[in-house]
This record gives sequence, C-alpha cells and structure tokens, in this order.
Amino acid sequence: MDFLGESASSSTSAVDVVAFVKEVIETYPNLRKSILVKLLESLPQVRASKVYRSSLWIIGEYSEDQEDITLAFATIKDALHDILNLETPSEAAQQTSAAAAPLPPAKPVGTGVLHSQNTLA
Repeated sequence: MDFLGESASSSTSAVDVVAFVKEVIETYPNLRKSILVKLLESLPQVRASKVYRSSLWIIGEYSEDQEDITLAFATIKDALHDILNLETPSEAAQQTSAAAAPLPPAKPVGTGVLHSQNTLA
C-alpha cells in the first residue's frame, strides 16, 4: 500500500494497488480487518481522486462493526481536515458572528415600466 500516495499525475500504480486491495478484501474475508486498518493508515497519503474514491468505497463497504466504523470516520475526518485545511469550530463561530452584521439595503437595478403589452420600457 506504499504506492497509494503517488501524485495525481502518475497514479497508474496507485489505481492498480487499490484495485488489488479490493480483490483481496473480497476474496479473503478473514483478512478484512487488518487490510482496512492498513488502508485507513494509508489514507492521509492518498493524492489521486480516483484512488481516494475507491479507498472510501472499500472502507464503507467492508467496515462491519462499530469499532471499524468509528475508526473509519475519525480517520476520514482527520484526512479531510488536513486536505481541506478546515478551521476549528471556534474559528467558524467567530467568522459567523462577524458575518452576522447587518447588510445595507439592496438598491434596485433598473426602473423598468411595464407597458400594456407586458413589455418593459
């Protein structure tokens, strides 16, 4: 799974690796838990969208118990937080309060007059 972190421009081997992981996880149910854990560990290094999408599908499809699901959500949230540079909830609250200031009233764009033929002048 070391190849999952390849750059988006040269992701051919990463796509092949994630396809192989999907086949192995389908074929060997006794290895699912360990493969899911390794895939979740590798998720923050994934850069190609196709690989990320396939990885998320595998995680969603084969996370079977509450522990797997909780670990998956926490890992995905952390990985997305790193990718998107999400702000903390306190920063979001500060921006929301600043944005709550009243806006000036909107000015009309045009002064159209409606004629009897339903056309604007």
